[in-house]
Amino acid sequence: MGKTLADARAGGCSGCVETGAFGREAFILTGYFNLPKVLELALHDGVDPRTGRRLGPATGSVSTLDRFDEVFAAFETQMRHVLDVKIAGNQTIERMYARLMPARSSRS
Repeated sequence: MGKTLADARAGGCSGCVETGAFGREAFILTGYFNLPKVLELALHDGVDPRTGRRLGPATGSVSTLDRFDEVFAAFETQMRHVLDVKIAGNQTIERMYARLMPARSSRS
């Protein structure tokens, strides 16, 4: 995989199941994606029922969504919103890692 024996000896576990050559590659955890939460937002008009905070766009509450296709459309709208937020966050974190903590090439 392009790593030297020294790289392998300096590596180890870098997450739940990943192994890596420390300082030679980057495993950047930018958070997880919670699909059931997207459905919950779709059923509660974009509002987190636990906190009362608006996390997504207004798509109607479950009491106003009469058909499955309306619920699914609300789910799709919430999904697009959450994915946009997630991708923007990932890109920000990855830019910070690249600028502040770059991984060295195993050839350097």
